[in-house]
Amino acid sequence: MSHPLSEIITRRLDENENKDPHARTTITNAEAVEIRAELNRMHAEQQVPEIPNVGYIDQHRIDDPSQVFVFCVKDASVFRADDLVRPGYSCEVMLVSAIVKSSNMIVVCRGYGATKRTELKDGMKLKIIGNISTENRFGSGASQ
Repeated sequence: MSHPLSEIITRRLDENENKDPHARTTITNAEAVEIRAELNRMHAEQQVPEIPNVGYIDQHRIDDPSQVFVFCVKDASVFRADDLVRPGYSCEVMLVSAIVKSSNMIVVCRGYGATKRTELKDGMKLKIIGNISTENRFGSGASQ
């Protein structure tokens, strides 16, 4: 099965070629806007459920907030292994290395990517900003 975007572009180029076989084979900005609108319509029709990208720390006592590597969250089902998580509004990125869904706990690697650790607090928002498995699959431009 081909990608919907390539199907739409191919169809548009074929339509242009049928009108004039010597016509250009590029897409104008106006056509790109129409293609994006058509893709959005197709996406809306599929009714794809949104994947939650936010969790919250649920640990009332944190002895050393800059060193903790295992802690409770309100809902561990939000997280997947290899998620990259940003706590609160900090610059720190943490890598989720394991999840214990039955007890709503996650194990993280703090300061991922040489980011500075922040102090974790009960109720702090944990925003999922990506997943390294996905990043590696689509390529980041770096050689592996």
